[in-house]
Amino acid sequence: MQQFSPNALTVLPQKLSFSWQHTDSPWPPGQSSFRGGVEGPARRCESLRMHTNTSSQELAKQIERMVDDFVDASRIAASAAVERAFASASGKSARKRPARPRSTKQIARRSPGEMAALSERLYEAICAKPGETMGVIAMDIDAAPRELQVPAAGLKRAGRIRSAGQRQFTRYFPMVKSTTKSG
Repeated sequence: MQQFSPNALTVLPQKLSFSWQHTDSPWPPGQSSFRGGVEGPARRCESLRMHTNTSSQELAKQIERMVDDFVDASRIAASAAVERAFASASGKSARKRPARPRSTKQIARRSPGEMAALSERLYEAICAKPGETMGVIAMDIDAAPRELQVPAAGLKRAGRIRSAGQRQFTRYFPMVKSTTKSG
């Protein structure tokens, strides 16, 4: 591709004056053109237009070469993509990637006794600080807030606590036990 240097293109500044009483107008005196009588200065401006050294045939050849290069690069990229697709479909991998190791860590479930003890500790903490978020309550119990979600759901189902709010702004309250007098 041919590059142009800033020195190759020159623009000659020239003062042009446009007036209604232009003397070198191609129109007969008394008549004006549709451009308001500026054809003379416009002709002088044509000599200031940019001239390049490339002809239209050379420009067409350059464009044709660039298009051919682009088509060739696209064809190569497409054939490589097709090869990768068929290689993975046939079971052969174009690139060998190491298999991701499976986690051998078993998630231990808590026993029902542990869950009951944690639920009671949670209920006592909620009774001690009603209206607090799970993050504050979890610090008192020395447990992560995520660990307390299941015991909190159990306490809600049992009707021992209630919650207000959403997400991290959820506050927990103990339910008031109703006392009835018999007699």
